[in-house]
Amino acid sequence: MGFAAEALETNTRAMERFVALLDEARPDAAEDFAAAVRHAIEDYGVSASAFVDEFGVSRGTVSRWANAKSVPHPMARPRVLSWIKDQLDEKLQGRPSLKRVASR
Repeated sequence: MGFAAEALETNTRAMERFVALLDEARPDAAEDFAAAVRHAIEDYGVSASAFVDEFGVSRGTVSRWANAKSVPHPMARPRVLSWIKDQLDEKLQGRPSLKRVASR
């Protein structure tokens, strides 16, 4: 397996583990919520603009969420976590198969 295919496989597995961990995130824990937002943006390519568009908040608010400076209302947090999971699931579904990448 070439470097590109191996890197893609590693990133895909990491994203799959992160998606599974989102099911265990405690929406009432500000640290879990902030980590989920931060990793979605920094590690998995969910843009801050996507949060802005989806939730009608400012980029500053998204930054504060990611840095645990503020969190949305407790009743809204599960919805945000679910949305992050959906975004990453879509990214995983859109990945080219590793077999195709490895054969290039």
